[in-house]
Amino acid sequence: IKPQKNNIDAIKVLNCLRKFGVNAQLHMICTIQDEGIYQNLQKYIISHALRPYVYFHFEQKQEEVADLLHKMDISISVSNWETFGRGIYEGIVSELPTFVYENLTDVRQFCNGNIGVTFVKNHLDMASEINKIIGTPQLYIQKVAALKLLKEKVSYENEEQLLLNA
Repeated sequence: IKPQKNNIDAIKVLNCLRKFGVNAQLHMICTIQDEGIYQNLQKYIISHALRPYVYFHFEQKQEEVADLLHKMDISISVSNWETFGRGIYEGIVSELPTFVYENLTDVRQFCNGNIGVTFVKNHLDMASEINKIIGTPQLYIQKVAALKLLKEKVSYENEEQLLLNA
């Protein structure tokens, strides 16, 4: 939890989804690097009656992260900037339809138009796009299928081959 990660927008996405009538929860895998931001998140959660729907997972081991991802339906990133973003990649390789802000140009280059990753302007657009796939199971299935192709694009094996052939 720090300015770069823009965590408040993730909670705003949840708030919008709940207002749309979506039975959504937010699981944030994070560490607290800015206590002031964390306190502001808590205030927002309380003031919008979101306490039962927001879960913070601190200092998770990779196995615990994998277990959490296995239980989720989608992945979001509301970061202000990322070079690549391990959390984004984890969502992709877990074949979770992924929603990110359009200012993440490095992520956009990597995804190269793959429909499994949706780029949006803000938290309102993100909530709207998420609501769209929740209401359209076929679209969800298409996004998952597209992510299977994308996750093969970057793997240890593929990266190793690229390095060996350089």
